Amino acid sequence: MLLLALLASAAPQDFTVPPGQYKVVVALKLSDKGKVKACSVAQTSGFADADKKTCKQLLKNGQFDPIRNEAGVAIEGVTTESIRWKVADPES
Repeated sequence: MLLLALLASAAPQDFTVPPGQYKVVVALKLSDKGKVKACSVAQTSGFADADKKTCKQLLKNGQFDPIRNEAGVAIEGVTTESIRWKVADPES
């Protein structure tokens, strides 16, 4: 699944997690246009704030290629995606 509306690799500035890299695996319900309609955390990053804000960001800006059935018709469906964030050390 290709994320068309790219999320920046740098985490949003309001993440309240220590510097480092974080991976959140999310289950996304997509519309037949590829818009994110629902998001749930399938594998936590270990930080509730990062998990919550990942879904918030995807619900706000997430746009993917639509899921297609065997006939090639765009349909609603669920996909699992791995999202990686990098949180910079503010003192670097």
